[in-house]
Amino acid sequence: GTDLARALAGGAQPALHVVSDQGEGLFARIHGTLSLSDDRAKLDELWNAVASSWFEDGKQDDDIQLLRFDLSQAEVWATGGNLAFLYQIGKSKITGQKPDLGEHYTLAF
Repeated sequence: GTDLARALAGGAQPALHVVSDQGEGLFARIHGTLSLSDDRAKLDELWNAVASSWFEDGKQDDDIQLLRFDLSQAEVWATGGNLAFLYQIGKSKITGQKPDLGEHYTLAF
């Protein structure tokens, strides 16, 4: 019954997922395609006590809808964490050089 599920009812759509673990200095932007899934085996695998708290009729509840995210590309940054980031920003202000924000990778799936 969500807007997202209704939007995907017409077919797969381009999607973007952003992941951040600021404490470890890891950031990722992941591109792909989002679609509806009726994979009952995957639902069985994911089902747990937390999920069951949201659905009165258990796994048979009409409001359950799995989504599938097929990855196409990701960009990943490993910055060294908050202190390293702040140091690089401060250093760039003093030296006029662009900050070295760590490693950057592009992955294709």
